[in-house]
Amino acid sequence: MDFLFSNYPPVKTSHPTFADAFYNLLPKTEQLDIAVGYITSDSLIELQKAVELNNVRTLNLIIGMHYFDLFTRVEYQAAMDLNKFLTDNNAGEVRLVTPFRFHGKLYCFQNQNAPIAGIIGSKNLSSIVDSKNGIYEASMLLQEPVSLKKMNSFMGDLKSKAT
Repeated sequence: MDFLFSNYPPVKTSHPTFADAFYNLLPKTEQLDIAVGYITSDSLIELQKAVELNNVRTLNLIIGMHYFDLFTRVEYQAAMDLNKFLTDNNAGEVRLVTPFRFHGKLYCFQNQNAPIAGIIGSKNLSSIVDSKNGIYEASMLLQEPVSLKKMNSFMGDLKSKAT
């Protein structure tokens, strides 16, 4: 387990940032499952590019807040474009939580159907493109098999029961 902090002055730490961990894990990842509250159009475009460049075979994205808080037209189109790319290539899908407002931020990196790492914390998907947004965020990098299994199980339940 390791802490991930934004590391803005005056609270600089020796810990890595969310973006450091996210991009360092991608080359080792075959399947990436993400459940976040909010997305941005540029983060969806960046996510597709990052998946393609790192040969991630499957991406499943669950968006938790936009059903109630609505998408902008550009966000909606970007989500639809990413979903079309994923489903056309049999490489995952984009889902929307509908029975409640899901505001969690979970990222599960897997190989051969077993999680290798997870990130849980306050970072929405926009953090993969906008790490200097002025909001100091904190997350945890998990690598313990028991915690990863619980995260993966919850994400499966969220996908099957709430999207």
